[in-house]
Amino acid sequence: AKASGLIPKDPAEAMQIGDDDGSSVGDYTSPFGFRGLIDEVKVYHRTLSAAQVKEHAEVSRPIDQEGLVFCCSFDRGNAIDESGNRNHGKIEGAVPAKGQAGQAMKFTGSAGSVPGFEVQHAWTQDIPLLARAMVLAGGMLFVAGPPDLVDEAQAFRQINDPKVRRSLAEQAAALEGDKGALLLAVSAADGKTLAQYDLESPPVFDGMAAATGRLYISTVNGQVVCLKPDK
Repeated sequence: AKASGLIPKDPAEAMQIGDDDGSSVGDYTSPFGFRGLIDEVKVYHRTLSAAQVKEHAEVSRPIDQEGLVFCCSFDRGNAIDESGNRNHGKIEGAVPAKGQAGQAMKFTGSAGSVPGFEVQHAWTQDIPLLARAMVLAGGMLFVAGPPDLVDEAQAFRQINDPKVRRSLAEQAAALEGDKGALLLAVSAADGKTLAQYDLESPPVFDGMAAATGRLYISTVNGQVVCLKPDK
C-alpha cells in the first residue's frame, strides 16, 4: 500500500556502509565486512531508472539534486554529507584511498567493534505464543506473551488473500491485548513444556521478574500479577 509519508523518526539502528557490525539480518554470521573500495555514495528519496543509475556512474557529471538526501564523495577523507541535509556520518575501520574520481574509502573486510558470533542452540522448540517477556528461575524458564495466530511465511506469500488479511487483523488485536496471553513454564535443560497457564492480559515488554519463589508480571492492562506455586 502507498505510505502516507516518511517515518517520523530515525530508525534505532543507523545505516551502515561497508560493514554490518550490529546484528545479523540475513543468513550470515555477524559482523559482515566488505573488502574493497566504496566511493560516491548517494541516497535518494525517489526512484532512479536504470539509465539514471548509469548516468550517475559518470563521475564527471553534476550531482542530481532532485530527491537527494545524502551524498558522500569521501574526497575530504570523512563522511560529511554534501547534500546540504546534514546527515553526516563517521568513519570507523576504513582509510582514504584513491578512487575513480578523487578519494574513496578502503575497507579491509575485517570485523568491526563486535566480534563474530554464531549462536549454538542446546535445543529448539516452537511455542504457541509471541514471546514478550522471559525470566530464568533456577532450572525453569518462564515465557509469556500473546498467542501466535499467524504463519508469517505463508502470510507473506498470500498477503492479498482475504482469510490471511483476517488472520493478520486478529494477530494485531492479540498484540494489543484483546485475546489474553499464555504463560509457559519450560525446562531450561531440554525445552520440555512443564506447565501452561492462561493470562487475562499480555505482559508489557520484558515485564516479568522472579523473586522469593514468586513470579511477578506487569501486564498491558495496567495490572501487576503475582503468581506463586501451589503447596
